[in-house]
Amino acid sequence: MKKVMLQSAVLILAILLLAGESTVSHAAYEALTAAASRVIPSLFPYMVISGITVKLGLAEGLEKIIPMKLFGLPGCTAPVLASGLLCGFPVGASASRTLRECGRITDDEAARLCAMSSHVSPAFYAGVIGPLFSSASFGWYLFSAGIVHALLYGIVTGRNRKISSFTDRSAARIKAAPVPAFCSSVTEACSSCLAVTGFIVFFRALSACITSFIPAAEAFSAVLFEFSGGVIFASRTGGLKGFALCGFAVGFSGLSVLAQMASYTSGAKIPFAPVICAKLTEGIFLSAAAAVFFLLFQPESASETVGSILPAPSAASAMLPILLLFVLLAGKILRCDNKFHTGT
Repeated sequence: MKKVMLQSAVLILAILLLAGESTVSHAAYEALTAAASRVIPSLFPYMVISGITVKLGLAEGLEKIIPMKLFGLPGCTAPVLASGLLCGFPVGASASRTLRECGRITDDEAARLCAMSSHVSPAFYAGVIGPLFSSASFGWYLFSAGIVHALLYGIVTGRNRKISSFTDRSAARIKAAPVPAFCSSVTEACSSCLAVTGFIVFFRALSACITSFIPAAEAFSAVLFEFSGGVIFASRTGGLKGFALCGFAVGFSGLSVLAQMASYTSGAKIPFAPVICAKLTEGIFLSAAAAVFFLLFQPESASETVGSILPAPSAASAMLPILLLFVLLAGKILRCDNKFHTGT
């Protein structure tokens, strides 16, 4: 029965794509253009750097700054969390898989780390959401809300969780040689960018095809399939509804991003359920946060033009001190709370 339903769904999808060939081709062309001009240039360098950093263990000192025990994770995951929050998809998922394959973390730890470190990049918040909604503060506000959700998710899911003494972790501390680490990081980043582009093109084309046949489904397909299209639709909608839709679109991040992350976790047999739960709750959290922002500040109507995306390094350098300060304060509060309850 399940196989018959799956075959029927694939057949209907094929018919829809063939019937809307011109619409699908135009949407695919736009998606390819966007990927070549914005997505790949902003992702590729950071994926290479992230891979080199993890494989060579260059950022292990971060574990002394970010109290990963607060999230029930070992200290070696600190660089992955920081790079995932500051560089955007799919750096967090890629680095989580690398740590798992190197034997540094368990399957459960890799799943929770992937869930915490997989987010829309600050460059998108500042360079796209801000101009679209005629409010730079709204873009940074949503980015900050996403960080808060990630940290709360880590605290809730990691509470009272014992960090496993994984048998391969000590052996995995033998770092890779610099040249092989660099070469493998570049080739893996190339493959990842190609996969990301493929997911973006497919889901953007699917969304355009469904909308052409069922115009009333535009909001559903835009927000569900690909988050950038959902944000653009939300900006055109405007008002409280538009802001709330924007928050859910970037929080949930769409099936396109979920498929990208699943391609990493499934290859390493990492559980994907925590990632889905995290993205659903983040979508609801950011939707509520966006609605609160609109009700409090009543921003001007959204703009129909997209401003140029700010360079990711500028956004990252601006938010890194805030991120570290928040985590340090949370760690101190938790330690003080533990001392109070234990009487130490």
